[in-house]
Amino acid sequence: MRPCLVECMEQASGTGAEAAIRTRGLTRYFRTKPAVLDMGFRVERGTVCSILGRNGSGKTTTMRLLLGLLPPTRGRCWLLGEESTRLRPETRARVGYLPEGLPLRPGVRVRQLQAHQARCWKHWNPEVYRSIVHHFDIDPGSKTNQLSRGQRAGLCLALALAPEPELLILDEPTLGLDQVAHRAVLEALVHFAQQRGNTVFIATHQLHDAERISDQLIIMDGGTVRASCSPETLLCRVRAYNLIFDTAPPPRGPLKIRGLLELSRSDRSLRLVLADPDADALTRIRDLGASAVRESELGLQEAVTAFMARTRQSEAAPADTSAPLWR
Repeated sequence: MRPCLVECMEQASGTGAEAAIRTRGLTRYFRTKPAVLDMGFRVERGTVCSILGRNGSGKTTTMRLLLGLLPPTRGRCWLLGEESTRLRPETRARVGYLPEGLPLRPGVRVRQLQAHQARCWKHWNPEVYRSIVHHFDIDPGSKTNQLSRGQRAGLCLALALAPEPELLILDEPTLGLDQVAHRAVLEALVHFAQQRGNTVFIATHQLHDAERISDQLIIMDGGTVRASCSPETLLCRVRAYNLIFDTAPPPRGPLKIRGLLELSRSDRSLRLVLADPDADALTRIRDLGASAVRESELGLQEAVTAFMARTRQSEAAPADTSAPLWR
C-alpha cells in the first residue's frame, strides 16, 4: 500500500455543525475494477475544497456518488447531513452542480434557458444571474451553440449560482478556458465562497488555482485518497532529500523507506521525496552512504505531483505503509 496522508478532521470537529460533505468507506466498482476504493474524508461548511488527481483517478465518480447519481458498491456518503442515496428534494435544492464539459442544450436561446431554470427552482436570485451573465458579456438573445467556451462557462456558472446553493460541486469548470474567462470563473467562485458560509467542492487540474482558493486539498490516485489536508499542512509534511555520492554511484534497486513518494536517480545523485519522514526514515537515508544529504522544501505543485508519481514510484518499495502516516 502506498503512503497516505490524511488529517483527522472528523474527531477535531465532531462537536460542531454537520459537515457539508462526509464519506466513510465509499467504494464503487465497475465490473471488477474499483473506480473509488474505501474513500473517507470530511469537508467542513464554509470552506473551499479542491479534489486533485490525474485523469481516471476517480474524481468524477466521487462527485456522482456524492450527488446520488450513482449507487455505491459499499460504504456511505452524506451531503449537508443527509445520506446521498436518500437525498430529499429540499436537500437537493440546496446543492448546485456543474458537470464537466459545460453541458448546454444546443439551439436554445439564453433567455429561454434562464426562464426554464428559474421555474425549476423554488429560490432564484435574478440579480446573481444577471451580474454573472453581464460579467461574461453574454447576449440573452444568443443561442447556446453561438457562445464562446468562456461564455458557456459563465452561463453554466450563472445557472448554478442563481439558486444560491449552500454547497456548490464543480467538475473541471475552467478546463479549456482562456486566461480572461479562467480568471472570471475563479473570481465568481471566490465571491460565492465568501457569502454566508457557502461551501465549494471543485475538481481541477489547475494546481495554481487550488493553491489560491482552497482551504482543503484532497489528492486522489487510483481511486483512493492519498492526502486530505490543508495546503499548508501538505507543504510542511512533505520533504525532499537530495543525496550526493562523490566516490560511488547511488545504490540500485528498491529502497525500503517509510513514506517514500518519489525517487529519481542520476550518475552521482539520488533525490527522494517523503511524506511525514520519521526518525527511522532519516536513519535509512543516512545509511545509504551519501557524501552529503541536503533537505529542501517543495512547492505545492511538486508535492501534489509526488503523491501521483505512480510510474516513478516503481523503484520505491516503502517498508511498513499498511497504516496512513497520520489520521
